Amino acid sequence: DRVERVVGFVLSAVDDRRTEERETHRRVQEKRRAIQCKMEELQQLRSRNARNSHKARARVDKVGDRQNKRVKKSLHPIGKGASLARAKKQKIIDLDEDGLEAIP
Repeated sequence: DRVERVVGFVLSAVDDRRTEERETHRRVQEKRRAIQCKMEELQQLRSRNARNSHKARARVDKVGDRQNKRVKKSLHPIGKGASLARAKKQKIIDLDEDGLEAIP
């Protein structure tokens, strides 16, 4: 009777251990999958960023001056953080009401 109890206790302990291992394994697998998804997502973002920056570099205005193109873009909202020095360097051409060009 006592032997049966000891054997039963050992078997239940082994069973508990197996259940615990299965649970741990499942959790580890979930974590792995989550990490894998994140890695794939990051890779997609990296390749998208690389493509976009390549396109931006390839976009050259008529004169072929890339810097000029970038400066124009950053100057667009003059009030929002664009430097005045750069605004002066870049000759901004506005149209007056009568259609004549005025260079500030």
